[in-house]
Amino acid sequence: MSGIADKSVIIAHHQTSGRGRQGKDFYSPKGGLYMSIVLEADKIGDSESLITVCAVIAVCRALQTVCNIEACVKWVNDVFCDGRKISGILCEAVTDIRTLKTSYYIVGIGINIGQNEFPEDIKNIAGSIVCSEEAANLLAAETAKQLFDIIENFSSADIVSEYRSKLMMLDRPVSFTLNEKKYDGMALDINQCGNLIVKCGEEILTLSSGEISLSSGNFTKKGTE
Repeated sequence: MSGIADKSVIIAHHQTSGRGRQGKDFYSPKGGLYMSIVLEADKIGDSESLITVCAVIAVCRALQTVCNIEACVKWVNDVFCDGRKISGILCEAVTDIRTLKTSYYIVGIGINIGQNEFPEDIKNIAGSIVCSEEAANLLAAETAKQLFDIIENFSSADIVSEYRSKLMMLDRPVSFTLNEKKYDGMALDINQCGNLIVKCGEEILTLSSGEISLSSGNFTKKGTE
């Protein structure tokens, strides 16, 4: 990270090797908006533990402000509109090899713009927004601004509450794998750490990471069907 300043924003409209969570490829053809935002760990305070949640809310706020799009969220980091995933977020820590402490976070944000065709494995869930090049530039600027504002004025209770209001799977059936075991349950809530609380029969599980699955009819937030 030598030579890259805190709050640096790198923007591309095409990636040849986009990365998603758990080592998956992130489809990022020409025309989309792909951002990497550099945050110095020592300067983000208490927001560090919820940096992914902060980034998700920044994207949702920017979509509302610039594009008048009311987005919802699939836990943990996928942004949806009209039942389709239009954005994904990946936050990665950069460790100082001398101190073994996190020195920076890289917040990667991808937003699909003007895409009509997707690869076979994601075509049933991926979607795209329509906006001009000027609006895309404004969207990038607003996303970064919102993220910086959230961090500067960070309130754990407020940001978790806003994130909860965007979640589309609460009170709905979900499936997930934990320790190589498949579970089916009901998503109940999130806690103040942003973890998902799921009831599986008589068991209550708290998920801190991982992929959850929803049935195709559950890709909208309640109240928007």
